[in-house]
Order: sequence, then structure tokens, then C-alpha cells
Amino acid sequence: MRLLCSGFLNIEALKSDLNNWKFFLVPLNTMANFTIIFTLIQLAINIFVIMTLTIADDAFVFAILGLFVNMTMVILQIFKHLGVKTFLIRRS
Repeated sequence: MRLLCSGFLNIEALKSDLNNWKFFLVPLNTMANFTIIFTLIQLAINIFVIMTLTIADDAFVFAILGLFVNMTMVILQIFKHLGVKTFLIRRS
């Protein structure tokens, strides 16, 4: 995003108004929303693996690790989404 707005080599396509904060936040927030969906799918797969395998299987341990990592990521992504939405509401 910074390169697109930097004016690098004085190329017209790489010039933009840095004060236009919506240009940065809206696409990044959309990508974060898709990431939440994909992380929830991974979370569902981890739960399925935990429910179907036993402790003796190697994939069981990886599924537990993935469960905690994905839950942490979902929580952080939701806080980021809400923070961006709050920022957009305050600026509009």
C-alpha cells in the first residue's frame, strides 16, 4: 500500500493522497474479514480431527495446537475488525 502511494520514480500510477485513509483501511479490512472465515474453517477441521482421532495419533496433538492457535487468531482478528470499524465510524 505504501509503494502504491509513494510516488516512486515519479510514476503517476504510484501517486495517491496519503490523507485518504479509506483507500488503505477498507481493502485491508475486507482481507481481514476473509481471513476470519478461512480461520473458522480451519478451526472446524481441528475440532473434527480432535473428535475423530485418539490421543495416540500424531495428528491429534497437531489438531489441539491448531485449535489454540486458530482460536487466538480469530479473537485477534475480531478485535482488529471492530477497531477498524470504530475508526471508520469516528472519521466519517
